[in-house]
Amino acid sequence: MFDFRLVGLHFKSQTTVSSATGANKGVCDDDLRQWQSTLMLDELRRLTVADSDDDVVVVGDFNSPLSAEEFYPIRSNGLVSMIPDQCDASTQHGCSHLVSSSRFEPKVLDHIVVPSDMVEAVAESGQIGRLGTSVSNYRRTQSDHLEVWSHFYVDRDDD
Repeated sequence: MFDFRLVGLHFKSQTTVSSATGANKGVCDDDLRQWQSTLMLDELRRLTVADSDDDVVVVGDFNSPLSAEEFYPIRSNGLVSMIPDQCDASTQHGCSHLVSSSRFEPKVLDHIVVPSDMVEAVAESGQIGRLGTSVSNYRRTQSDHLEVWSHFYVDRDDD
C-alpha cells in the first residue's frame, strides 16, 4: 500500500499588503510567501518525525510560480512541482491563473509539489485543466483558477 500525507495550502496573493498592521506592516508579499513556505516546511518536518512517513504531496495556490525566489526554501528542500512552470501568456494556454485585465499577467500559480524521490511515481503526469469556454465566461461562472491534477503510478510503498 502506498500512503502519503496530502497538504492543501493557499499562500499570500501578489496584491499589496499596504493595509497590513502589526508585525506584517510594510512586509513585502514575496517575503510573506517565503515565510509561509518556511513554516510549511517546518510543519512537514515535524509531521515526518512524528509518523516516520516522508511521502508528502502539497497542492494548492502558491500565488507565484514555484521558480520564484521566495520559494527557494521549498526547492532547496528537494520539493519539485509536477506542474510545468511555463504558460503562454498571450492565449493563457497552460496557465492555471486566468486574468481578464492587462493589469495582471497569466501565470502558473497552482502546483502539485512532491519530494524529488517521488517524481518517478508521478513522472510528467501533472496537468492543468482546459477552459472549454472564454476566459471571461470561465472567470464569471467558475473561478480565476483552473484545476490541477496528477496520476500516481505506484506498485509498492518504499517507507
